[in-house]
Amino acid sequence: PAKVEKLVIVDGYLIKSTNIARTVTGRLLRFPPFQRWVRLAIRTFITPRNATRLLRSAFTNPALVTPSVAEGYTAPLKTAGWDESILAAMRDWSGNSLPHPLSEVAVPTYIVWGEMDRWVNIKKGRELEAAIPHSRMAIISGAGHMPMEEKPEAFNNLLISFLRQ
Repeated sequence: PAKVEKLVIVDGYLIKSTNIARTVTGRLLRFPPFQRWVRLAIRTFITPRNATRLLRSAFTNPALVTPSVAEGYTAPLKTAGWDESILAAMRDWSGNSLPHPLSEVAVPTYIVWGEMDRWVNIKKGRELEAAIPHSRMAIISGAGHMPMEEKPEAFNNLLISFLRQ
């Protein structure tokens, strides 16, 4: 917190985990035989084709997911050990979150949401705005879960304006 001057949340869903879930998940994902099974599942289900299909569902206009855009998002799947990084993110997910209660966030916070987000309902953004002091929300018309990709000019204008304040 001492290093954060401002915070921007873009179509973000903050999962409130219990200590039990954190402990069980973390322990299971540290157990080598279980890690092997999870890595196998990751490699089976996270393929470039499936990742591209999932990416298209994040956009209001799936045609914006051109082959070159899809290649950019799926390129990490060609990196050695990519499945280990996803496993690590799953294992450590609860340690990388905002404080709960969110009322402890003490910096100006900008919440940016795509009006047509099908992944995370806009109600979640409004809940964040209500829970975080010094926050305000901007909604980007006609954008889905990826407003920075679908409406880059509108997104950049909002972001730059907030950061300059």
